[in-house]
Formats: sequence, structure tokens, C-alpha cells
Amino acid sequence: MNSKRKDLQYASVFLLAVAFTFLMGKGENFWLVTWGDLIPSLFVLFIAGDCLYSSLRRIRKGKEDEGARWSTCFTFLVFSIVFMGDLFFIANFIFMKLNS
Repeated sequence: MNSKRKDLQYASVFLLAVAFTFLMGKGENFWLVTWGDLIPSLFVLFIAGDCLYSSLRRIRKGKEDEGARWSTCFTFLVFSIVFMGDLFFIANFIFMKLNS
């Protein structure tokens, strides 16, 4: 299980990846256009998935002790939204490429 410090490091890398994507000029729209746009999106997906998993483990561990903290539950909510949104964009891109 990742520590909260490791999750903060991952979140920082996540924000850097998003900022770097926009600086490269590929963030003009939210939809993936080329295969090159897929690489940062997969990177974000794996980071969000790892943070999501460690937050879930921390919530389960908190149930056994005195209860999960609200910040951990909020982190789980944010990373689940990011994970599912990114998964939607990737699936839409692959579906459109296969149909064209």
C-alpha cells in the first residue's frame, strides 16, 4: 500500500503530466486526436489507478481501526472521477480509430 506521501508525489507527477501536455500544444481540446496524444493519457490513467487503489486500501484499513478520514474519502472520489474520465477518453479514441 502506498503512503500518503507517495500519493502526493504521484499527484504532483500527474499535475506535471497534464501541464506538460498542455504546453506541448496537445491540450487544445479534450478529445484525443492522434496516437501521440494517447501516451500522456495512459500515463495519467496509470497514476490515477495507482492512487485510487492505495486510497481504497487506506479506506478499508480505516474501517478496521476508527474509521477513514474524510480527506482520504475525498481523494478516492477525485481519483475515481479522473480515472473514469480518462478511461472514457481513451475508449472513445480507440473506438473511433477502429471504426474509421
